[in-house]
Amino acid sequence: MGVDLEEDLKRKLNDLNLAAARNALSPQTGYIHLNYEEETRHDTIPLLENFCFSLALFRSRIAENILEGKALLEKLLVFEVDGNFPVYLHEYPGCKDRDFSLSLLPVFHWLVIDFRSALGESLAQSIEMLIGRILSHGYRMHAQRPLCSASEFRLKSYFEKKSPSWIPSTPEEWAGALITCQMTGSNALFKSALEIWHPQLCTFIGPQFQDRKEPQVTLFDLFMGHYCGAYSQRALNNRNVHLLASLIQPLDEKALIFEKEIPCHSLSNSSYSLSWGTSERLTTFLLDAKSGECVFERKDNGVAFYLTLPSKKLEGQEAIELSFFLNLAPDQHIFVQGKKATTFQLGDKIEFHSGDFCLAIEVHLESGQGQFFGHLLRANRSTQKGKNLKWETYDWQLALRTLRRSEECTLKGWIYTAST
Repeated sequence: MGVDLEEDLKRKLNDLNLAAARNALSPQTGYIHLNYEEETRHDTIPLLENFCFSLALFRSRIAENILEGKALLEKLLVFEVDGNFPVYLHEYPGCKDRDFSLSLLPVFHWLVIDFRSALGESLAQSIEMLIGRILSHGYRMHAQRPLCSASEFRLKSYFEKKSPSWIPSTPEEWAGALITCQMTGSNALFKSALEIWHPQLCTFIGPQFQDRKEPQVTLFDLFMGHYCGAYSQRALNNRNVHLLASLIQPLDEKALIFEKEIPCHSLSNSSYSLSWGTSERLTTFLLDAKSGECVFERKDNGVAFYLTLPSKKLEGQEAIELSFFLNLAPDQHIFVQGKKATTFQLGDKIEFHSGDFCLAIEVHLESGQGQFFGHLLRANRSTQKGKNLKWETYDWQLALRTLRRSEECTLKGWIYTAST
């Protein structure tokens, strides 16, 4: 008998959720234990991951799992406090996150929509009333002090069935917005999501946090992997994100995939990043201007940038006013003026060789006066979110340090791909 690949792809997210949950489940308490801030501590019990596990158990459609999911759900529901929940079970009855229950809304929505008969009428009605209290709590909080854009988008989209005019900017916001669209039956953002997703590299096109060597995996990676029919290796390896995978409703239709250029450029008003490689191993480059105003111009094979430095002169470590970061990889080589070096000057041509790909950088003094000195060192970029990294580094840093300069000073640079 053949394998239904379409059905297998639909089950993929739920299977990932169940496997990750079983791995994190405590035999003593029967709950998933996880701490968002620590990698080694597992004594805290988060409500979100446990509710997602309950939904994943229902979605498995196995009678034994459904009974387990229902029992877990009933235990978790008692921790409600006027339409909200604590982030961790031990914080009850305190609710530190004012809009946390909106994160749980998709779980309750899909339980009532898809599993009403399995829940039983009494429990289904209780969850429906809970949804009403969550919405009331959300509007109450919003009246006291405006919610963040993502929470307001979910609240108003769900209750008013008319989405506010808001476009997400980060992978985390995109994931939440797409999950909201699934609940409301809207596909308004799906086409826009394809524009900021690279299907060959399986990565978000834009600034994002780093988790050690590669971009931090979010639910957006799982959502777009499911939508496009291909997951990156890092997304399949990240069990903590898998614990939330049941928030994504299986899709009946797949996206129309178009080839995008490699390397992948991401250019905004204040930052520039570049990604290349494969979905198996992604290499990322980042320009980090700590201070001043940076203006970018897209060129055929890269970008030009103009960095206007602040009038205040910085000293010590803060005197590094411009840095370039490249994640470490075994096949990389860095050259300054065609030779191996650990320092550089303005006007030097710096080249990153990574396999068959070569990225070149040149920086010059455009206006004003100044003396600068560049260093090549190992460091972690400012967007690094890996935990417990006191003695670990995952990037090369090209740091341009100011020795002395005039108050008005502008640097001009080029970042471009070059032949190896």
